Amino acid sequence: MILHSLRHTAAAALTLAAMALAACSSEAPSPAASEETRGDVTLRLKVSTDGAGTTSRADLGDQDGYEPGTTGFESVATLRVIILRPDGKTIEANRMVHMDADMRPLNDNLEFSVESNELKYVYLIANESALPIPADIQGYASTGEWLDTFTKGKEYTDITTVLANWTAGFDAATVAKESLFAKAGRLPMTEMFRVQTIKKLSDAGAPTPTPGTPGQIAVQVQEARLFLTRAAAKATFRFDFSNYPDNVSGVQVTAVRLNGLSQMEYVFPNTTVYSPGKYVGGNEDKGEVNSVPDNERYITSFASPEVNSIMDFLFDGDAGFAPVDMKKPAGASETDKKLIVRGPIYFPESLSAKDTKAYEVEVQLDGGDWLTAKPLTTNILEFTDKGGVKHQAISRNTHLYIDIKFTPTGITWQAIEAPYNTVTLDPIFGLGPNISDR
Repeated sequence: MILHSLRHTAAAALTLAAMALAACSSEAPSPAASEETRGDVTLRLKVSTDGAGTTSRADLGDQDGYEPGTTGFESVATLRVIILRPDGKTIEANRMVHMDADMRPLNDNLEFSVESNELKYVYLIANESALPIPADIQGYASTGEWLDTFTKGKEYTDITTVLANWTAGFDAATVAKESLFAKAGRLPMTEMFRVQTIKKLSDAGAPTPTPGTPGQIAVQVQEARLFLTRAAAKATFRFDFSNYPDNVSGVQVTAVRLNGLSQMEYVFPNTTVYSPGKYVGGNEDKGEVNSVPDNERYITSFASPEVNSIMDFLFDGDAGFAPVDMKKPAGASETDKKLIVRGPIYFPESLSAKDTKAYEVEVQLDGGDWLTAKPLTTNILEFTDKGGVKHQAISRNTHLYIDIKFTPTGITWQAIEAPYNTVTLDPIFGLGPNISDR
């Protein structure tokens, strides 16, 4: 088995530009600052796409290649930004905006006026309509209705815990036959960051400050690069008959099954470790997000909900699988295998104890017998948790190409990872009037 750390990048990079103004703070900054450094910070975002033509590892065998996300299901339709004060319960900003086809915000310049010199909680939620309401939250018709109650200035005790423990996944059945979030038509993307706003003018980078009016501090610019992560794993099946006999036909592959998946996942990445790291020096308490070229990070470990079940994903005709003829395609060769592609499917990021036959691949012939494909190189993430338990895992934001090869002597499979490209947000302004924060 050839093992690689999964290099599936966090899916979207955000660039926040901040300006220090002189409005007095209603609450002492943390840590304490002089009167001169207290004030508001204006965070501004703009969306633009990046890397549309980049090849993936699956295309060329390049471990450092990143593929773009697809349009439609994997695109961003809405983006909500929630900002909490350092106490972890006071809402400082909450806004949800719609995005156009090019993932640009509509009628919003994504400006947020918040206190300077504070270690913030910044929550990002894309495509929130696809997410279920947390199990312990009652009385709301939709997730958006619940999130809309997070009004500026209000205090919500334990909200950081509620968001950290928020889960999504398959229903209670033991076999899934529909992609995660398929009914909603959009794939959610989430992240949470600790962001330290500027403490003093010299902390931020504009070399020529914009002159202020009397009593106003000159404008300075602060940047912090954040990112979104797709809240699911993805698999595409590719059938290889290039070494199959030319004269064999009449039998079909009518379904494929991926075993040992987790039923549930956390909505936000939970104790997730990235490489390169998420924060400078690995210390989130300093609130300095690690700037990585093109935000090409991958996940090396993560946590799953303690209460969880093991699921199998049955990809059959009811789930959209089109039968595959078991015969060598015309013109197929070792250099041009003419792979037959089915999928993709989406499922919760999954965590299993090592050597439990998790992620086993099976194929069904003519609607009857199931055959287990012998794994070659599985490319599944392995790590040991803090309790010393060894895991095999498929992290969120992972796209696995599962190659299933048919030969006269058997069936083999291997998973080839295809990391995602990022969608960047850069500090270019003037997109139109912003909507007031709740």
